[in-house]
Amino acid sequence: MQIHWFNPTHFSEEDRRRAEERILALDRERGDLTDVRIASHTSGHHRSGDCEARISCLARRNELVAARSAATPGAALADALDVFLREVRRWRERRGAQMRRRLSQVGT
Repeated sequence: MQIHWFNPTHFSEEDRRRAEERILALDRERGDLTDVRIASHTSGHHRSGDCEARISCLARRNELVAARSAATPGAALADALDVFLREVRRWRERRGAQMRRRLSQVGT
């Protein structure tokens, strides 16, 4: 798995390190994440904050995306990362349920 950063200077070194550690730990569980992209940009039109962090990932022919806005880039990244981790776990649960259904149909 590779992690690609776009506009990484918006985030502190510590924020980037922490995010990479959490994503790598999540991928160690299964190895089903192939490409993670983390982007940041600022704009003045968000009510919840000027900074937006967006995390997208390719996972077994699916794209998972999480984006959050906050007052600071670090807070936006932390919020987006929490959402991204939940989305990956939810996707894995759905995928596991589909596989169990297929296996049960093959057995009958």
